[in-house]
This record gives sequence, C-alpha cells and structure tokens, in this order.
Amino acid sequence: MSTTAHDVIVQLAKDLTQQQSTQLAQDLRAAFPHKRVVVLPPGVVVSHSEQLDRIEQKLDTLIAALADEQDDQEEQHHIVTLDGETIAADDRDQTQSLS
Repeated sequence: MSTTAHDVIVQLAKDLTQQQSTQLAQDLRAAFPHKRVVVLPPGVVVSHSEQLDRIEQKLDTLIAALADEQDDQEEQHHIVTLDGETIAADDRDQTQSLS
C-alpha cells in the first residue's frame, strides 16, 4: 500500500477487540472524511516504498559487482604453459601424471 499526505494511518500499541477496532476506524473516518483511514494492529507496519526502492537499487548494484568479480576470477583461472599456450586451470586431465 502506498501512502500519501492524504492518508491517516494509526498503528495500535495494543490489541483491541473487533468492536473497539471498528469503532475507532469509524470515529477516525468521521473526523477525517476526505482522507483514507487505515488502522493497523500491533506489529504491522506500513512499508515505505522509497526505502524499498533504495534497498532494491543497492542490491542490484551489489549483484552486478559480484557478477563482475566472478567474471574476473574466471579469467584468472587460466594458465599459460611454457610453450605460451593459454589453458584453463581445470582443463588438465587429473588422471594423467604431471611429468
């Protein structure tokens, strides 16, 4: 749910009965007739989409950096033989001796 300056959001500090919660919502709607009224039970919070957008952007940046780092590491796993040939480090047949 996105919030605007026209919203009235009340987060309860303690549990209310269904009747009390309904009465509170009705009273708030009567007091603020041109605004959207939301009554949240204890422990429920409104997500702040701007904050989530910033977190998502940071995660995208981190994922891209990790992908670049992985590419760099894969490039570093190449070995140059004495003959000047480039081979991947994991291409050597492990069943063959080194000599």
